[in-house]
Amino acid sequence: MVDDVSRVGASKPQQANQAVKSNDSAPQSPRVADTSTPSTPPPAVEVELSKEVQRSEERAQFDEVKVRALKEQIEKGVYPIDPQKMAEKFADLEQLL
Repeated sequence: MVDDVSRVGASKPQQANQAVKSNDSAPQSPRVADTSTPSTPPPAVEVELSKEVQRSEERAQFDEVKVRALKEQIEKGVYPIDPQKMAEKFADLEQLL
């Protein structure tokens, strides 16, 4: 299974439907966000990066050819995956939780 990640963040953000709890003892159904009208995007937030971060971004380098080749392999579904290594990484991640 391959998901298209090239447009991550390009569309409107996903919203989770959350149940609203009240102090009443009567059961209530969860409230769902109204999707019938288009919502306005959240206001923009300005972020000022430190000079150290700006310098590191200027020096950041990557192998564009290698990145392009990996992207093509993933898109074609031929990128090799080691299930044993993936399972080990998941186990390591679970221990952190």
